[in-house]
Amino acid sequence: MKYKNVSNFIYGQFMESSSQNFLEVISPVDGNLLSKVCLSTSKDLDDAVKAAKKAFPTWSKTSIKESKPRSLMPYGTCTVKRCCVYGSI
Repeated sequence: MKYKNVSNFIYGQFMESSSQNFLEVISPVDGNLLSKVCLSTSKDLDDAVKAAKKAFPTWSKTSIKESKPRSLMPYGTCTVKRCCVYGSI
């Protein structure tokens, strides 16, 4: 397997699902197993919603300058750097 299993991200950390069921992610290029993604349960979803509700008051007061560089800027930078590649696909 090329990548680690993908877990839920709840309360600011990766957490295992309460289910032990996974979906295999297969490479369309060569058919190899790339990773496994946990199939979340309703309990996992409830935990994520509770965590989001708890975090929202603080998060909503966080300025874009504080929050976006940590979360979105790496993706934006990567997209800009690779825009020529994306345009040629």
